[in-house]
Amino acid sequence: MTALSHLEIRLIDNFDDEAAWAMYAGELAARGDVRAKLIAGSGDAEAIFQANAADWLNVPNFDPADRDPGLYFEWKYGFVLRVVVDLRPHVLKWPPLREMFRAFLDGAAAHLLRRVEFRRLEQNTEGDDYVEQLAARGRPSLRELVLRNVCALHPLDLPSLRELSVHSESLSATAMRHLSQSHMPELERLRMTFGNSDALPPKQRPTAENVAAALGNLGHLRELTLHQLSFGDELLARIPETAAATHLEVLDLSSVELTPRGAGALGANASGLPRLRALALDSPTLSAIPASAFGALETKVTISRPSSERVARYTIALAAEHVAARTKGNGGATQESVRAALRIQQWAHFQFSDELADAGTWNTAAGLEILLWSLGMANLDESIDRLPMERSPQSFIRAAQLRDRAELEALHRQTADDVWTGWCAFENVSRLRERLRALGWILGAAKTWDAVPVHVGRHKLPAAEAASSKLSTRVQRAWNKLKKRFRHRLPEGVSEASVDAAEREIGFRLPADLRTSFLLHGAGSYPLYEGIGANGGAKLLSLREALSCWRLYDDAIDKKKPPKEFGPPDSSLRTMHRASWRRAWLPVTDDPNDSDFHAVDLEPAADGSKGQVFFWSHELGGPECVMNPSFVDWLEWATTAEAFDPGD
Repeated sequence: MTALSHLEIRLIDNFDDEAAWAMYAGELAARGDVRAKLIAGSGDAEAIFQANAADWLNVPNFDPADRDPGLYFEWKYGFVLRVVVDLRPHVLKWPPLREMFRAFLDGAAAHLLRRVEFRRLEQNTEGDDYVEQLAARGRPSLRELVLRNVCALHPLDLPSLRELSVHSESLSATAMRHLSQSHMPELERLRMTFGNSDALPPKQRPTAENVAAALGNLGHLRELTLHQLSFGDELLARIPETAAATHLEVLDLSSVELTPRGAGALGANASGLPRLRALALDSPTLSAIPASAFGALETKVTISRPSSERVARYTIALAAEHVAARTKGNGGATQESVRAALRIQQWAHFQFSDELADAGTWNTAAGLEILLWSLGMANLDESIDRLPMERSPQSFIRAAQLRDRAELEALHRQTADDVWTGWCAFENVSRLRERLRALGWILGAAKTWDAVPVHVGRHKLPAAEAASSKLSTRVQRAWNKLKKRFRHRLPEGVSEASVDAAEREIGFRLPADLRTSFLLHGAGSYPLYEGIGANGGAKLLSLREALSCWRLYDDAIDKKKPPKEFGPPDSSLRTMHRASWRRAWLPVTDDPNDSDFHAVDLEPAADGSKGQVFFWSHELGGPECVMNPSFVDWLEWATTAEAFDPGD
């Protein structure tokens, strides 16, 4: 592999350095490389690209007009700066993609390749081959590697790599062992999401010991981010003893399970972290563990919240979605704004990845108002029809600077008061609540936008507040017991705006216990069985899945057809309206092995209780029995040994 010149290294470090590009154009011209014309702006750039792209990529049959769903390039002056390889199942069955990727790595277009992102690596073992191809070619330009949905992680030989992100549904002990065997001497930033590792067989679960061993091989690490880690206490006692601790400046422990014991262990070994300047924790952790518990590191503790760069990236992605939505709905978007959206959408695809999809925000205009205001790029209530998209995304990010925290907190308090006192018109409540979520995300209230709790009831009566707190505690306690029984990581919660939208769609208010459950842990489904597997058994549905099932059953089940009877009906059914299906029934579980489910009855008969949970049987084609008078009662039943017995 050809060594990089000082000028090429300068470009890789900053692709917006136009002075460096101008000098590089001279070098390319001396070698007879037509890309010098693209940099100088001479000639027909589109014609030059169309005529030469296949040669640059080293793929003879490449058509620049094709947009294959498995491979995405970000170009500049005939060089690919970043590439995304999305290993969808149908793409993996297409051998030319693998050959194309291998050829691309050896081509002229990849000479300045800085970032490679692999997605859906868990779909097929062939995904490992792509990563091995990348490592085998030892690209000296490669600085960033992102591995998403990875199950296995093989030893990596990437001596020029500076940043590594590993996101997994269940990161294993083997992956940690292979990480410790990797050769990445220049690695400065490491981000690892462990996912539901507790669901793996005991021998395959990662431990504090093998994670610490992996860190022991990274002597130049400056930033370490750990997410969804269940053995935080044990690991914190070991981190100061690793080679990574010597130069570590930022330690982000957001969504890591900690207790005061782990905090004290880290503080007691503070001397092993001589350069640490920030110990980032999420708001829920700091609510449970005071900063003083970290002893000598108390002054380093900070709330983990997005940086100016992250907020700017989010703004770009949300702006693209906003303009695209307006265009699709004939909302009057101008041709200029559509062109701007198309320009930034491609860039956002590489830089922002999939966090926006997970956010679930539906009032993009309200979110954009706050994001642009927080960056000092717009006034509140200013029309966002003219978004500041005339700059390149990179220059937009460089110019971003978050307002002082005091300003953000002041607006958050004011907005919460406006919603509570109701000065705004009813149609503006959802807009203000979305503002609250945006401000909460910026202030670090939660790791993802949709997980931000929207607390506006600061002026509730004490009795009502106490009752709400008591119910929330009971629901959370039941969830904790579910985790203890089935050993899966608990999902995050959804926003109140998402629950409000669900209620509007189904036409019924949710009972307080079910609403609380969604707010606490409704962002993802929860398996009601131990271990992992595609068809392991029943699962507790997320809010989004519950709505999806509700729509499916409401369309598919014949409401006029009465349920079958194989004997006298269960006496508990007297509390329900007799039917095969009603719109007031919201499914809360699903089982891929059959068509049975549990559902909440939002409109019971005269003798019933709103929110009672019943069992719907595919054999009867309707309800079989009412199981519990409320969702929280059912949730507590689900934690017992007789519930969801795999032997049944």
